Amino acid sequence: YKVLIVWFMAKKRVAVMLGVVAFVAGALLLTTVREQFFPSAERNQFVIDVWMGQGARIESTDAVMRGIEKRLSGKGDVVHYATFVGQSAPRFYYNVNPQQPDPAYGQFIVNTKSVEATSRLVRDLRSELPGLFPEALVIVKELQQGQQMEAPVEVRISGDDIGELKRIGARIEQILQSVPYSMYVHHDYFNDSCMLDVNINNEL
Repeated sequence: YKVLIVWFMAKKRVAVMLGVVAFVAGALLLTTVREQFFPSAERNQFVIDVWMGQGARIESTDAVMRGIEKRLSGKGDVVHYATFVGQSAPRFYYNVNPQQPDPAYGQFIVNTKSVEATSRLVRDLRSELPGLFPEALVIVKELQQGQQMEAPVEVRISGDDIGELKRIGARIEQILQSVPYSMYVHHDYFNDSCMLDVNINNEL
């Protein structure tokens, strides 16, 4: 190190030129680095969420889950998987929210051979599964870092008129579906539920 310092002090122009070249090369290499605000967790594991139409029987959900199991069994990069029908897995990763029990819902936790295999499988299954199981919304996703979120883009609508909220929600859903690179566009307003408020007159 001392020899290099002495040599560069004697050749200042060379030292400055090498510094400039190193800076420019670093700036150029930086443009090739992929940027992501909250990067993926880079685990040999990913999740598949399956949503049937609301009101679907758990037998229908189970049939779709068994079909997906066959696809997973044929993938060489899959080490093993766990299937949950009618509910989600217990919290196994801080960024995955467990879902409420629902006969129309199922979830897979899939372990792979490597981080690279995870990305490859997620990409392949995202293109395969929707066409094979059109009766369900099949969401294939890698585990993420950062705060918990249901989707990278979320639109929240609030108000007192349920009918107007549904109309606006349907319109926003159409707009998002028209975006060429959008996927898994869905809403979390499920079936209407009737409520009865009983006011008892205790004096009669």
